[in-house]
Amino acid sequence: MIDKLTKRKGFNFFRSYYDVYNQLTTNDEKALFIDALLDRQFLGKQPEDLTGMAKFAYISQVNSIDSQVKGYEDKTKTRLDGSEYT
Repeated sequence: MIDKLTKRKGFNFFRSYYDVYNQLTTNDEKALFIDALLDRQFLGKQPEDLTGMAKFAYISQVNSIDSQVKGYEDKTKTRLDGSEYT
């Protein structure tokens, strides 16, 4: 198991995330989408290797996801990815 440390305690999981997740047809697509969503929300990591429908699902939610991340970083004056907040 890989330990992914984060100081963030939570985020809003919107119905639209669930709706998009349920439109994905394979468990692999669902896992890739959820992994990308969680890594972005908790680690600030942009997904690099998404393809196909998992990528489409993530892109459809990216404005909401990025808005939440920015709000957290601005409020805490901390970057989730560990880089310096400016």
